Amino acid sequence: MPWSPVGISGGQLVGTDGACEEKLMGATPSPVDRLAAFHAGFTGADYDAQYDLLARRPEFVRIAADWQTRSAAVFDAAEREGRRHRVRYGEAPRAEIDILIPAHRARRPSRAGCPVILYFHGGYWQRGAREMYAFLAPAFLEAGIAFALAGYSLCPDASIPQILEEAGAAVACMRREAAGIGIAGDALTVMGHSAGGQIALMLASHGPGKLPATARAIAVSPVTWLDPVRHTPALHAPLAIDDDTIARCSPQLFRLGDGAEALVLVGADETDAFRLLANTYAETQTALGGAAQCREVPDVDHFDILEVIANGASPTFKMIRSFAATD
Repeated sequence: MPWSPVGISGGQLVGTDGACEEKLMGATPSPVDRLAAFHAGFTGADYDAQYDLLARRPEFVRIAADWQTRSAAVFDAAEREGRRHRVRYGEAPRAEIDILIPAHRARRPSRAGCPVILYFHGGYWQRGAREMYAFLAPAFLEAGIAFALAGYSLCPDASIPQILEEAGAAVACMRREAAGIGIAGDALTVMGHSAGGQIALMLASHGPGKLPATARAIAVSPVTWLDPVRHTPALHAPLAIDDDTIARCSPQLFRLGDGAEALVLVGADETDAFRLLANTYAETQTALGGAAQCREVPDVDHFDILEVIANGASPTFKMIRSFAATD
């Protein structure tokens, strides 16, 4: 379906049908009003405290190095066993996807293909790389789900709207390449963390990559409203976020596409702002009749939640597996 913004413009809801508008206008306060009220009176230091997440984890350099080492081992094993496929989806240097195939699929290809998750990394659209996150893949591969990691251009070399265009091209590429590498293009789930969660939700909202009507998005600790990031001193300079970017790129202001589903996960130990963003997004979609749910993962913050997802025995992994493997 065409994208459907449900934000507030000039005091009016735009892009909704009458029933949807009545539902949102009937909320007191409206979802965006609640988000604005939470941030009212914030100083730059307050925004940094809520959104500059690296400052909250000074040991993140060590964590990132561990992820990189584990991911390199995953890639090396897949390369040796002929289970790693690299495809380019555009001209930009980072416009590349690594697709990892389950071992049993590589040994015995099936005409039907297996479900696949296409993952977009976080980093506030200005840092990070797909190569760091292959450590997430083994549990999914063991469960028979292919795992693909998409690179994308970063700010300030690209704008956030341009990043979304690249993400749509990555989805389109996955669908084109699916049959040739044993995955099911019509059983594709987009997943992302933090800024990558924003990308995943936007893809399921207005489908720039022409996702199937039954598109599924998993957003882990997503940035669902871009306005606070614009005011965060530690983050805003490379991003050039303006009113137009907020209106075009905030999942909070859009309806999920017809037939699309979203699973939103957030750590119970994350900042109040991130928990509010995640829960408000799901509440808004539910009020509009959309298929969205938010689950808080206990005892983890913005980064440790990825370790829970990588653990094939965890309830969170099992929830994602069930969501992504649904026909």
